[in-house]
Amino acid sequence: MIQLEMIEKVQLWAQKSDAISAVFMYGSFVKDEGDSYSDIEFYVFLNPDIEFDRFRWVNSIEHVRTFFINEFGSEVAIFGNLIRGEFHFLPVTEMSILESWVGLVSFEYFEKMSLVDKDGKLSAILTSLNKDSPNRSSSESFKWICNSAINGLLHTRNLLKRGELAHAHQSLFYIHKYILWLIRIEVDSTKHWESPTKKAEEDLPAYWYKQYADCTATLNKQSLMDAYQHCFRLTMELFKKLQAPTDLVSLLDEIGAMK
Repeated sequence: MIQLEMIEKVQLWAQKSDAISAVFMYGSFVKDEGDSYSDIEFYVFLNPDIEFDRFRWVNSIEHVRTFFINEFGSEVAIFGNLIRGEFHFLPVTEMSILESWVGLVSFEYFEKMSLVDKDGKLSAILTSLNKDSPNRSSSESFKWICNSAINGLLHTRNLLKRGELAHAHQSLFYIHKYILWLIRIEVDSTKHWESPTKKAEEDLPAYWYKQYADCTATLNKQSLMDAYQHCFRLTMELFKKLQAPTDLVSLLDEIGAMK
């Protein structure tokens, strides 16, 4: 697989560069889920006292067609072979950023995440972290999802009432995420939590996948209204099944009763 060859090149060229202290890999390949369509994704920790040309180094992995910073702050390379690479270049003094991810991401694959570690700092941090998968259905997490779903439904409802169809269509995207999280809690399928649409076709039972599908819409006004109403009903169903706080169930009910 081309991506595996490129990962080996990242490892090789990182080992050869005095400016690079460590490389942390994340994404599909650390979970053994990478395929020919997957990106390659890394945090590269740099020794700040040594000059480093980011583009030149990335280009040594494979010829780069374009290289830019996206809206999320990742430096994205689209290589000549049309593989996407995402890179975060940080000084080695900021390696402790990994500790702030505990409870948000899973570190159970930590051995594969440490691609390069010249001075042992990366391994020391990864070894010290809690490797247990985050409790996605904790009361705090669940309540946050419920609040977020309510907020999204009210916002989208107002956009539809105003006639901003394109804006409402975009807003549905966020509601979909919260609904998928609630579904994943209900069916105990939280493996792909960070990207809840990932492998939803495989992870979700047919009933719940069909319910989610009915939440999607075109830009047609009636299609949007139907999708919104289904989002609302499905959210209420999940609130009740998962025993959401009664005050939030009541608030959602009030939004549904608005004219």
